[in-house]
Amino acid sequence: MTPNRVLSIRPVASPHSVVLTDPLWLRLTFRVLMLLVGPILLYLSLSSSSPLPPAALIIATITGIGTFGGALWHRPWSQFELFIADEKGIAFPANALVTLGKALDQRWLFIPWTNIHNVRTAAERGDATPCVALDLEVTPVERKDFFANVGEPTDRPRLSQNMVHAAYAINPPVPARTVAALLVLRGSRPNKSPGADA
Repeated sequence: MTPNRVLSIRPVASPHSVVLTDPLWLRLTFRVLMLLVGPILLYLSLSSSSPLPPAALIIATITGIGTFGGALWHRPWSQFELFIADEKGIAFPANALVTLGKALDQRWLFIPWTNIHNVRTAAERGDATPCVALDLEVTPVERKDFFANVGEPTDRPRLSQNMVHAAYAINPPVPARTVAALLVLRGSRPNKSPGADA
């Protein structure tokens, strides 16, 4: 196995890179809806002509404030890039969950194409959502730091030694288009060995 490299910052994407992320328009739409839902929910619960039980008022208040605050909190909304691929390999961000009071892990793991196998579409384990699936050669530490919260495809066993079976269910873009773009990048990599698997 060629060693993977841990990068201290996000790699720079070139015009030819494939960046898997939720489209900006979708994130903005969802965020605006959350900004509107919070105050509307509070208004409806507090101005209701029929008296609501205290528990319902508490739940509505907490949900309204949480929804509004979540839309304003920028940090989670900036963590939507799932990977950046180029002709040399794919870089994956640290996959820690965003929490209050904890510094954001800025590291990325670069995996060369020689350590990436079976780029394909599959179904994600759990809800059978179509996904981009990859088999990645990694160390146990890399698995823990970069793939602990990543989904798994249904066409692979749950755990393999020194291998992560990663599923990225994001739509748009359509998974088949992402896979096709990744295979083009993999095919254009320098020093490609004859008969390398896709």
